[in-house]
Amino acid sequence: MSTMVDRLMYRTEEFGLIQDLNKRYNLSLAAAEKLSEELVDKYFSSKDRLNDGEQWYTAIDIVEPAGKPLNDCKKRRIKLTINCLEDLEVERERGLSYLRYEKVARLAWQAYNQNALLTQEDIAHILNMSVSGVKKIVGKHKKEGNLLPTRGNFHDIGPGVSHKYEAVKLFLRGMTLSEIAYRIHHSLWSIERYVRDFCTVFMAHCEGYTPERIAHMTKLSLKLVKEYISLYNQFCNCDNREFLKLIEIRLGSMIDFKKTVEEA
Repeated sequence: MSTMVDRLMYRTEEFGLIQDLNKRYNLSLAAAEKLSEELVDKYFSSKDRLNDGEQWYTAIDIVEPAGKPLNDCKKRRIKLTINCLEDLEVERERGLSYLRYEKVARLAWQAYNQNALLTQEDIAHILNMSVSGVKKIVGKHKKEGNLLPTRGNFHDIGPGVSHKYEAVKLFLRGMTLSEIAYRIHHSLWSIERYVRDFCTVFMAHCEGYTPERIAHMTKLSLKLVKEYISLYNQFCNCDNREFLKLIEIRLGSMIDFKKTVEEA
């Protein structure tokens, strides 16, 4: 498996750029890799550009109600990540079954974050799976408390759920920041920011601040602050002390709440 992973990694556009920088300009591999990453982010990233493993897909617009005939629904062109380098590592470490489990979630959230919804049939088609296989994976996510934003699940989830809310929920369920970034296909920096914002909100809530004051203090929307407080209440209703201890351990030195309050 590792040999196959290495061979596939060597065929990516990014690796080709790293090779050129290393051989033609005599940069070290570490320097070439870092420069390649910065060049791609700054000059080559574009909404209209497809990276290796990405494809365009036409999905149902998120505003279309359930039950409306698909032929009459407004469509939206979205970009989906079918394969990425992280997939190779996941398959090597946890197997193909777990990789499919993660891919189904990734596709659903990618579509949702582009204001579109995928049906289970869409996901089955994209991943070359059976519809029953996708349905089984979606059901497994639901049993674990993670309701994926597919077209069939959307009205159960509600229109207000965001990737920020989902990221924090996964964090509270014990996933690492890297695992969350992979699951919902966001940068690690973004996931860290979501978790920091949540921790600031819940600590301010515990100090007795109103949602309005917290929103002003943190520069977050009042709607998101209320969502975070609601999520906090869901996780601490059984044993508040244990919950706070868990957050304190996982949080470490990520935020300085008193500094946040003083600067507000």
